[in-house]
Amino acid sequence: QGAMIRSMVQRLDEKLTRDGSDLDGWLRLMRAYQVLGDGDKAKAARDRAKKALNNNPAALAKIDAAARDLGL
Repeated sequence: QGAMIRSMVQRLDEKLTRDGSDLDGWLRLMRAYQVLGDGDKAKAARDRAKKALNNNPAALAKIDAAARDLGL
């Protein structure tokens, strides 16, 4: 089951690499990595999300709030 979950997270990561416009996807990815105990990947997802959505102040605020909630 753990391998299946990691595979799903990896697919989401790859999807967001291709198209970074999905704010909810970024928030899910940050949360998933943090829950899996991979804080470095969670922080990297946060940074990638901020870069991908840098022209959307509302999205950036949500990313920052989620990062704070997750302890990133």
